[in-house]
Amino acid sequence: MREYDSCGVGFVCNIKGEASNKIVRWGIEAVKNLTHRGAIGGDGKTGDGAGILIGIPRKFFADYIKDNGLNTDVENLAVGVFFLYEDVRSQIESYVNDSPFKLVAWREVPVEKSAVGETALKVMPKIFHLLLDTSHVEEEKREVQLYLLRRLIERDKKINEKVYIASLSSRTMVYKGMMVALQLDNFYIDLKDERIESHFCLFHQRYSTNTFPNWKLAQPFRCLAHNGEINTIQGNRNWMNALQNELEHEVFGENIKLIRPLVSYDESDSASLDRVFELMCLVGYSPEHSINMLIPPAWEMMPNIPSHVKAFFEFQSLLMKPWDGPASVAFTDGKVIGAHLDRNGLRPARYVLTADGFLVLGSEVGIVDLESRKLKEKGRLGPGDTLLVDFKTGEIRKTDTILKELSSIKPYAEWLSKHLVRLSQIVKESTVEDPQEDPDRIRKQVAF
Repeated sequence: MREYDSCGVGFVCNIKGEASNKIVRWGIEAVKNLTHRGAIGGDGKTGDGAGILIGIPRKFFADYIKDNGLNTDVENLAVGVFFLYEDVRSQIESYVNDSPFKLVAWREVPVEKSAVGETALKVMPKIFHLLLDTSHVEEEKREVQLYLLRRLIERDKKINEKVYIASLSSRTMVYKGMMVALQLDNFYIDLKDERIESHFCLFHQRYSTNTFPNWKLAQPFRCLAHNGEINTIQGNRNWMNALQNELEHEVFGENIKLIRPLVSYDESDSASLDRVFELMCLVGYSPEHSINMLIPPAWEMMPNIPSHVKAFFEFQSLLMKPWDGPASVAFTDGKVIGAHLDRNGLRPARYVLTADGFLVLGSEVGIVDLESRKLKEKGRLGPGDTLLVDFKTGEIRKTDTILKELSSIKPYAEWLSKHLVRLSQIVKESTVEDPQEDPDRIRKQVAF
């Protein structure tokens, strides 16, 4: 396997959730050192895409609010990153005005156009930050309401081809584009500002395999970044489209129709994966639960997996068909951050943890200069492994612990025993002694 023939993905974080500009700088440094994992156009500047996903830099926006005489509390600020191909801000504002949020301001993001190539420049959108006051919405409901606002805008057929919402959240935001990683902080002038602070930085350098380069398809997406290909993507999309008309949830109520369509056949496999992962997190699945349901390990024939863990995965398999790789995925909801490998484990994911609480995980070792810090631990993810950092507790959880916790949430084994009807039981119970009674019985059983 030629490990450099693939996307570069990973993250840098402070496991205690302490924000700093150093985290952002390290994330940019890391993705720059993965430039060789992306494709570069003939102009030397146009790339398949590069970007970072960070926590909202409150200090930066507090100064912006103050300097512009805006009336809002930065702690209640949500930020949207909008790619506008035409100026449809007035139409977007009409949706904001009907939402529980208050429009604070549009901020045109300062960029250096010479940092991207001619090809990318021809199709480059204008990039705006939409600042929203969320103070009238309970904190735990903000992400759902922001998602519904985004879906209303995305479903408007008059403007949906003229706008792409890279992120809209009260926790996280994206800086990305159709460029090579080396140009990321040259293009986005914000990223040179020391007030841009975050407790994590998830990064991605894209190598396009199943779609053409596009500003919209640069990663990270709203929750995750992915290295590899989802080889089962047509079946996964068909499954989601078959389910979408049957879905209902108390979180959405009558707004459930807004989630449709769940995925698009025109987007990349990673974009579809991100959409489903995001939806699962919004309705109450933890990020680690969501990623293990979507990309399960090879649990079926593994004798060393405990029976209660197998019961957990068998139950999930009735709800979700595997999105099989090869896949290495880094993901976050702003509260936790993690990484996961698919069952094949054919994409690298290595990590180092320093004694003072900095964790670097990526497609390669040595992507960040840790300035002679003492290392506490280093390792790599294997097939089906998950690593998770909880910023609230500062705890790092790994596969065995995560699966033990997930499998104990509900009585999955009991549910399966009580409610699951297995084909082997039906065949055994219905087999007739005299084949003349129904000579086609076995053929029918095999067929159906």
